[in-house]
Amino acid sequence: MTRASGMKRPLSLAISGFYGVLAVTFAQPARAEDGRAEDGRAASFAPRATDAGPATEDRVFDLWLKHGRELASLRAKIGAAQFDVATAALWPNPSLTVSGSYLLSGPNLNGAGSIGPQLTVPVPVFGQIGMRKNEAIANLRVAEVDVLSEVWDQAGDVEDAMLERAFSASETQEIEQNLRELSRIARVVSARAAAGANSAYDTLRISTAEATFRAALATAQTGRDRAEVKLVSLMAVPGLQSAPVTREGLLGFRGPESEAELQSIARQRRPDLELARRGVVAARASAARYRREVAPIPSLSVGPYFTRGPSSVSLQASISVPLPAFDRNQGLIGRALAEAGGQRALADAIEQRIFIEVHGAWQARERAREALDAFQKGGLKATDELLARAEVSYQAGTFAILDLLDAYRAVWDARVQALELEKAFAQAEAELEHAAVLLPISPARSTGSR
Repeated sequence: MTRASGMKRPLSLAISGFYGVLAVTFAQPARAEDGRAEDGRAASFAPRATDAGPATEDRVFDLWLKHGRELASLRAKIGAAQFDVATAALWPNPSLTVSGSYLLSGPNLNGAGSIGPQLTVPVPVFGQIGMRKNEAIANLRVAEVDVLSEVWDQAGDVEDAMLERAFSASETQEIEQNLRELSRIARVVSARAAAGANSAYDTLRISTAEATFRAALATAQTGRDRAEVKLVSLMAVPGLQSAPVTREGLLGFRGPESEAELQSIARQRRPDLELARRGVVAARASAARYRREVAPIPSLSVGPYFTRGPSSVSLQASISVPLPAFDRNQGLIGRALAEAGGQRALADAIEQRIFIEVHGAWQARERAREALDAFQKGGLKATDELLARAEVSYQAGTFAILDLLDAYRAVWDARVQALELEKAFAQAEAELEHAAVLLPISPARSTGSR
């Protein structure tokens, strides 16, 4: 569906595999609305001075995924889990024991003195190393999707911040347009005064309205700047000071116009659901490891034995095997299986939550779209004619200044309502995008995996 009034909202780029591949480039957009920098501030969106272009939503996401420092800290979890895999594949370290004796009294049966270095090597020959590695790999897969889940959560916050900044900028532009129209009313009043009408009250009334609008403009500019600060702080990109996203920089809805398809996409892509499923696999891998480690790990010992007075050299060897008579990892196995059951129950709950979230967001989007379409077809169609007739009536003397301002106020209120309806529609779509994981994130870009 093409959005009315140029309304656009973000969604995913082309997606393949588990979530998709994000393929966008970055540029340093000029801060320009109406073709000029806002408030004379420097525009510095991307850190590379050679780049140029507007602050579009795909560039915001790409810059955030590439250079966001908070995401870099999240990816450290994956690096730690990768080292756990390397550690799990290693054999236990051998131990070196040196024992000796010296004859103090009694008959010399085994020499006056002896020394015996001995090397002891644990030998996990019953598959313990393989099970430990399987557990570490399962935990690595959990860490990967855990990072992706956090990125997904934060991506929703970034999207909401872009939405707030874009509509705050539109509110500022709308008030600026109202001020321009108020200036036109002032010219009409001046023209009527030149024709001999008494316009002192009319001039005072317009001055009061102008002061009110300028105060509203200052408030809107403050809200726009606060929204941009929030967006930049969420991105946490070094050197980034501004991200002037406008409604024109937001992407259109690219998901399927079918609730059933969105439900299917959400079940396939939701990282919280995948995290619970991988938690089940990881817990079962831990249980399998504990079961395998019930089998004893024998330790082989070997080394020479030296005696002095008389001198002799002999070789000694031994094998020791722990006996799992009492501790057979019963508690650890039970705990792991209980965790697996808990993760399975969590996965079932998340599947139900996904259905509710997608269904609710879909319904909210449909209601918001119907309200927006109805208002645009009925509430905004006659605004130009209304203003023209009001101005003609005022110039002819049949309308007082309050009648003229009332006509303009009706148009201004209609524009405010239209913007509110567009924002409500955008927020409903943002919720649907987040619920169905239609944001432009991918496992490779989010987790740094190859």
